[in-house]
Amino acid sequence: MWTAILNALGWVMLKLYELVNNYGLAIILFTLFSKIILLPFAMKSKKSMLRMSAFQPKMKAIEEKYKNDKDRYNQEIQKLYKEEKVNPLGGCLWTLLPWPIFIALYGVMRLPLTHMLGITADEVNAITNLPFILNALGDGVNTVASNQLPLMNEINANFDAVIAALPALEGRLAPINFDFFGMNLSVIPNWQYLNPYWFLPIISAAAMWFSSFVLQKMQGQPQQQQNGAGSMKFMVWFGPIMSLMIGFSWPASMSFYWVANSLFSTAQDALLTLYYRKKLHIKSPKELREEHEAEVAEAKRRADERAARLERLQSEGPKEAKKGQMSSKKYKALKAQQSKTTAPAPKPTAELGEPSDSADAADGISEDNSDKGDENE
Repeated sequence: MWTAILNALGWVMLKLYELVNNYGLAIILFTLFSKIILLPFAMKSKKSMLRMSAFQPKMKAIEEKYKNDKDRYNQEIQKLYKEEKVNPLGGCLWTLLPWPIFIALYGVMRLPLTHMLGITADEVNAITNLPFILNALGDGVNTVASNQLPLMNEINANFDAVIAALPALEGRLAPINFDFFGMNLSVIPNWQYLNPYWFLPIISAAAMWFSSFVLQKMQGQPQQQQNGAGSMKFMVWFGPIMSLMIGFSWPASMSFYWVANSLFSTAQDALLTLYYRKKLHIKSPKELREEHEAEVAEAKRRADERAARLERLQSEGPKEAKKGQMSSKKYKALKAQQSKTTAPAPKPTAELGEPSDSADAADGISEDNSDKGDENE
């Protein structure tokens, strides 16, 4: 089964290479081809992730309400998932699909004679045992079974001689030029030597980090998701670090594929995010921040107004009582109101509502004092 998958991907790679006659461009086209094939799954993943972020406030409310009852909290969360028709793992499962393709592509690039050209194992051995091939490979002949790229390079350099020695391969064996803008993509970068190949794994890791960073920003991580902040940070850095390590162990073509895949993924995620935000009427992180800032500003304005009223009453009340213009009942009410001002400040959530009853009471006392003053006059 796995061999059939490798042969199928190898056939696609060969046709793309024959189309553009450039190995690097063939990898770019293969990356685009895989993105198109996996687009329906990417759409499901993006839709699920955005819907999850849309009802994060509801999840936060449930968490606050049942923070001391974990069993009830889990029941309510599962009920919410059912009502919203969202699978909490739906957004993650689909993101794992590109990995089998990546591993299969590595097998195709590592064994191009077998999976791209359809050369059998016996024919590969026959090519390897040609005297001029044996001399050129040297100790590398022992790794042909797991890595045919050095052998493929020697075939490219001595193609006519190989066909002359093994005429049965004519029409089936073809040269594959791994050069792309002066770089041989079949070379394995060595971190100990600074050269153009050394930068490919670095660029690959940077491209993957950029893709994860943009995805996280566009997705918008609500402030309520503090518990998952560590795991999100781990995922942002895990991929780039693994890409960097693999880049110095595998052929340069894999780092090149990773760069192309990261760039295509960034563009795809951006387009799908914009599409589903509009379709599902989900606000962007910027809009949510602006709404939150407006609510905080309005709450602060109302709190300042209440504080100003109470301060005015505190300064005017004793004067009126001293002049005998305030009844003992109203003065007691004022003193009770003053005592409330020494209580702890209300939580920010309370400030988001209408002015409190204490402010209304303060208004009523002020009006009564004014009426009393008019009567005395």
